[in-house]
Amino acid sequence: DIWSCGVILYILLCGWPPFHGDSTQQIFKRIMSQPLDMKSEPWPQISDAAKDCVRRMLTRDPHKRLTAAQLLKHPWMKVNGIASDAELKPEVLSRLTMFGKMNAVKKEALKVIAKALPKNELEGIKEMFRAIDEDGSGTITIKELKEGLAKKGASLASSEVEKIISDIDINGNQKIDYEEFIAATIHLNKLNREELMMEAFKYFDRDESGFITRDEMKTALDDAGVLDDDVANILMTADTNGDGGIDYQEFCEMMRNNDFEALMEAKSAAQRRHQRPPSVNALELVPDEDFDSRFDPVSRLASTTLGSRPMSVHPAELDGALAALARA
Repeated sequence: DIWSCGVILYILLCGWPPFHGDSTQQIFKRIMSQPLDMKSEPWPQISDAAKDCVRRMLTRDPHKRLTAAQLLKHPWMKVNGIASDAELKPEVLSRLTMFGKMNAVKKEALKVIAKALPKNELEGIKEMFRAIDEDGSGTITIKELKEGLAKKGASLASSEVEKIISDIDINGNQKIDYEEFIAATIHLNKLNREELMMEAFKYFDRDESGFITRDEMKTALDDAGVLDDDVANILMTADTNGDGGIDYQEFCEMMRNNDFEALMEAKSAAQRRHQRPPSVNALELVPDEDFDSRFDPVSRLASTTLGSRPMSVHPAELDGALAALARA
């Protein structure tokens, strides 16, 4: 039926099913409760018309779902319609690029999760690695990755491939080893499996206190050569309740939030800004009738200027708003 065709089209466009679960019952539950994900890679690169077509095919209410006749008249589906002939970026490239943008904790946690996965779930990735690793050395070089991606339809300059490897390479050997490749290419739906998330959390929570401290994070990331400032920035952003550590819920929110790195940068930028000597006293610029809004972090975020004069924002005031965004 149209729903099944919509699922197939979704997979053809992005490379994975719209709803995941370890059992049929869990999949059905997520079909009924989860919104359709069209924000993760590669959906931002897919046309609005294609996304509209998929949404209409995967409408939960069968009475509102497009019929076959209506679907054939959809602008994206019909002959000589508006569907683009441009090739989509190969899924392996999308996943490698996404992994490269993650913070050090996410990368290390995904390595732990990859090690915990059953062998039968890794067969496809293992074959892909072997196909790219032409000399069978157990590592992928810049040349091998460039040629492997070219075979899948992605022709990149050597400098672009070098950056991908640099962003993924956790141990600093300028190559992608098997563990790094698996961590970078496993599907992020694995993050919905609590047993895998708990395994990753325990890797950082060395004293089993139920919290990841700054020292524990630094110890876990020592081999990756992560700077102290980066560790502090990750902790500051993930610790949404401000108790100085990352509990399991905060850890899960960080791992599952695709916008976490953007939140880190926003908070870091605010901190750098606050450290500069202010040219004016922000409180003196606020009229009496706006007194209450001075202490409302959302209002302060929404407007960073008053008239034409700058307004200072303390990073501590961002905590409430960023915590809400992190849970969104």
